[in-house]
Amino acid sequence: GRHTYTANFSNTAFTTQSRTVDVPPSHTPGDPVHENEVAASASAPGSYDLVVYCKICGYEISRDHITEEVSINAPVISSLTNGDTGSGITVKWTADSKYGKYQIQRKEGDGSWANVTSSATGTSYKDTKASVGGATYTYRIRGYYAGAWQSFSETSSIVRNPFKDVKTTASYFKALMWAYNNNVVAGTSSTTFTPNDNCTRGQFALMLWRLKGKPDTTGLPNPFKDVKTSNGFYKGIVWCYSKGITAGTSATTFSPNDKITRWQMILMLWRLVGKPEPRLKENPFTDIKNTASYYKAALWAYENGITGVKTFSPNDLCTRWQLVLFLYRINNLYHYI
Repeated sequence: GRHTYTANFSNTAFTTQSRTVDVPPSHTPGDPVHENEVAASASAPGSYDLVVYCKICGYEISRDHITEEVSINAPVISSLTNGDTGSGITVKWTADSKYGKYQIQRKEGDGSWANVTSSATGTSYKDTKASVGGATYTYRIRGYYAGAWQSFSETSSIVRNPFKDVKTTASYFKALMWAYNNNVVAGTSSTTFTPNDNCTRGQFALMLWRLKGKPDTTGLPNPFKDVKTSNGFYKGIVWCYSKGITAGTSATTFSPNDKITRWQMILMLWRLVGKPEPRLKENPFTDIKNTASYYKAALWAYENGITGVKTFSPNDLCTRWQLVLFLYRINNLYHYI
């Protein structure tokens, strides 16, 4: 007669199987057994024979060859981190050990997926082309198993930050990434920006020169004995001097390593944009007199959102992060870059 039987296996790689067969009247089917089991590998599925014997005489009543891929979970991206050397994004994941290799893809600006690698092994891989500071990078990963690429993981994203000492939540992060990507500022090393260090007069002159697109300085006069052509700030200083953006600390000295104050910074910015006449008639500042040499510069900065504080602290020194924030706001007004 017709019999339906079910095979259950202790090996979880194989699922429960049910079969209906016609059994000759002279035989009594026993419990199904599996034979010739071949475990699945990273390049081939598993297989086995599902066999039913007569439990009286041992006659083979039926034999079915079953091929079955083992259920396997997609890899999971466990973390994305900025590269230790200041470039790239390191993708780390967890996955079933049965995968032979992994494919990692990065989402492009147009929404398409670019292949980062199709031969990653282990549990991490560094995408060295993810190098734009401030950009958001999104990744997905899948594994190769049983002769085919399996399903992609859920996506995971990170903001590219080249500096270990700057958090992406910092109020000036967007400004810094703009300045860094446009070569207005550089780090103090490949992985540090040192945002709270005070900026020097020479450094700020160099930033302004870069902001204006590094104009040619050939033939420009240099009246300063303490500014040599070999000085890293030389081009910035002589250009700023030639444009009337800055003067020396004397007729023959610039003091490039002196720290720049907030009032010196705002005066140089005002001169950079052509010394526009401020519209404000009343003094919003509690610590700036209307007789100060930088008074108009401060009014102009206040009414244009370059600074929003009413206690300006003009004699305080300017930090590196404050300067990039001021430069970013200036660029938003005048679109130099």
